[in-house]
Amino acid sequence: ALHCHDDDCHAHHFGAAAALAVSHVIGGVAVFICSGKFRSCLSDSPPPSPRSVIPKSPSKLEGLNAVKKLDPFARGCLDCYCLLYFTVLSPHGVTVAWLRGVRRTDAAVIGLFQTLAQGAGLLATFFTPFVVERTGARKAARVSNAAQVLCAALSVFALYHGHEKVFLAGLCASRFGLWAFDLLEREILQTAARSDDQCMALFAEQSRRTSAASLLIFGASAYLSDAEK
Repeated sequence: ALHCHDDDCHAHHFGAAAALAVSHVIGGVAVFICSGKFRSCLSDSPPPSPRSVIPKSPSKLEGLNAVKKLDPFARGCLDCYCLLYFTVLSPHGVTVAWLRGVRRTDAAVIGLFQTLAQGAGLLATFFTPFVVERTGARKAARVSNAAQVLCAALSVFALYHGHEKVFLAGLCASRFGLWAFDLLEREILQTAARSDDQCMALFAEQSRRTSAASLLIFGASAYLSDAEK
């Protein structure tokens, strides 16, 4: 009986392998047919040069000039967004290291905390368009940024007084305002830009500033990781 059972197992595995092989053959034939169909639709003219298709990356000077052309509110939104990369409380990285290494928080609690934080951000992506329809992008940006700062301040206050759960709850709540402001800031910059070139230069300059802010906070975290500091 055992020998028959082994034969059945071998037959089952052979059948599964054969089905997988057949599916790959069918898929390969389909790709071959589609590639031939696509090739027949192409013209005989040579493809354009990559240099003519990919736009030139804006320079640092072009980015600064694009920022200067913004109205004060849009420029302030850009500055606030870049500063968030240095000041925002994140449910990852340093926070998790502190929870595990210092507070000895259970991994399940940290997982729940991160899930709730991501859920708050997800909710913001759904609610932000409705808020913009009622109040406009600029007023919504003010409210979302203020809500993020208020929740972050509450978290810091709770941290200094030893209320770990309040700290985590405030951090999760701050993600709603943070994600909403992230979406609104991009819309405000795109609306304020007078041309596609200025818009590209703005986001290039924003990327430079956020990268610098991230580098600063990582350096500060490494320096302050010593218990004596």
